[in-house]
Amino acid sequence: MALASRFISVFIANMVFGGEALLHSPSADVVGNYWVFYTTATQLAITIMLSAVMPVLLDLPTEWPRFTREHQAGTYSTGAFFLHKLAIEAVVALLTAVIAVNSVYTIQKLTGPILSLVAVAWLLSLASASAATLLAILVRDLRAVFVISPIIFWPQIVFDST
Repeated sequence: MALASRFISVFIANMVFGGEALLHSPSADVVGNYWVFYTTATQLAITIMLSAVMPVLLDLPTEWPRFTREHQAGTYSTGAFFLHKLAIEAVVALLTAVIAVNSVYTIQKLTGPILSLVAVAWLLSLASASAATLLAILVRDLRAVFVISPIIFWPQIVFDST
């Protein structure tokens, strides 16, 4: 259910913001309109980043006590735990990137290689999830994670002009 809500929220956010960029466009010509493309690229990057960051920040601090208990018991190693997390997050991030890019690509009649846009969105999602994982490991209290997270992620949002 949480995975479906993640995909649905990304789709709805991109459709709303993509449609808003079209409505507030300075010119009626969508193809070749750089303002629409810049607005779309920025909101797409923000949506991709936040959709990757929030689940990691919410899940990892609650999973950490169970991981340390099972790690001390010798159930599995730290590397196996993080490879498992990476494998799952990579697949989910790829699906999220495909949904996000596809939703704005069709509504705004973007031209260009869609696979390149999906690849960039996927890499941005993985980088954001990695930063969120590091933050969640360094600060184990859930409230402290949300207090500190704007220090790391707001500069990414502010300076992510593509």
